[in-house]
Amino acid sequence: MRPIKGINLYLRHFFGVHGLGGEYNIAKVKLPFGLAKDGKDYRYDGSYVGGGVSYGYQWMLARKWSLEATVGVGYVRFNYDKYPCYDCGQRLESGNKNYFGPTKVGINLIFVIN
Repeated sequence: MRPIKGINLYLRHFFGVHGLGGEYNIAKVKLPFGLAKDGKDYRYDGSYVGGGVSYGYQWMLARKWSLEATVGVGYVRFNYDKYPCYDCGQRLESGNKNYFGPTKVGINLIFVIN
């Protein structure tokens, strides 16, 4: 880490990998990036798994405190079942959806214990 001239602040770049996965049950929601274009009219139920790479930057605020910001891009595979309404109906469709794009964004406040 190196100090910035005249400021008690340190800079640190970092790269990482991240994974994600889980289950979802959504209705009456339009998701970004074209994931469920008709999400306002149907219910989707399923699971997802994916991963990606990330870049971040860390600022030392004090001896034990720092702040970091990170962004990442990656791939996610969605498995879904589509239903006609919020809490009723027969399954209309099953399928898979592939997504590549932003998968992570974060701002973290860090306290180091030692």
